[in-house]
Amino acid sequence: MSEINWNDVSYFLAVCRAGSLSGAARHLKVEHTTVGRRISALERALGSRLFDRSRDGYTPTARGAEIRSLAEDMEAAADTLARRGAGGDARVAGTLRITSTETLCAEFLVPALPRLMSRYPDLRIEVASDNTRLSLARREADMALRLARPDAGALVARSIATIGYGVYASRSFCRKHSLSPGVFQPDMHPVVGFDDTGADFPAARWLTAACTAVGVQPALVSNSLFSQYAAVVGGIGAGVLPCYKAESDSRLVRLLAPSRVISRSLWLVYHRDVRDLVRLRAVAEFLIDEGRRRRVDLEGPRHQR
Repeated sequence: MSEINWNDVSYFLAVCRAGSLSGAARHLKVEHTTVGRRISALERALGSRLFDRSRDGYTPTARGAEIRSLAEDMEAAADTLARRGAGGDARVAGTLRITSTETLCAEFLVPALPRLMSRYPDLRIEVASDNTRLSLARREADMALRLARPDAGALVARSIATIGYGVYASRSFCRKHSLSPGVFQPDMHPVVGFDDTGADFPAARWLTAACTAVGVQPALVSNSLFSQYAAVVGGIGAGVLPCYKAESDSRLVRLLAPSRVISRSLWLVYHRDVRDLVRLRAVAEFLIDEGRRRRVDLEGPRHQR
């Protein structure tokens, strides 16, 4: 094994996070050929191939994943050293990758980012909207917003808000089926629901139980909350929707409030090994404040009007 140029490690991490030489080059503000040379140099120094190359991009090999974990430990240690050297007031800079569901990213996270990035202009945020869970342990993301507290792994979880869910229908649908607030009768009108991939989602279980009790099935199911929302707005049926999205839509009528449906805690989650990263701590505190600021519209109405 040759002597390692430690600057090459930052290039390696950039490729891991971007998934390509060109993406890493844009982040580092260098030519992609420079990134390629630095990765090749690091592979020679370590005597191992760190990435599988394909048309889809660069994917870490098993050895690469191991090196990434060590490299991020180095990055965290460097951030800690910088913070202590500056008397605890290190500059908030670098890249932070945050993952959550499509709706939470679009309705909670992304709307808050202009204020966050105005406060920290040297901070770069990557948003991974995905209804499947990216692994924090494998460093597929640095931070997650989740609707269930993790029960395994070396993860830190902080409850930052309560998300309320109600049953909603369009105004035209309510007129057609003579529905009024406080009434939800899945045996008397069509319902929009979740497909099998979302069957374990608590709101899905609530809706399934309500439909099963009267022997009916939803008229339309989808794995996308955005699609369910569009179906409810379009008058296909009544459905369970998050209050933070549905309450502000004048086209919708709330049939049941969260007190009669379900509420869930919103958790901010990150790996214990990166908890001392300056940028992670700054973003975590910002999102905790954002949860407090938006408490009313996230929780929704406590009682039916």
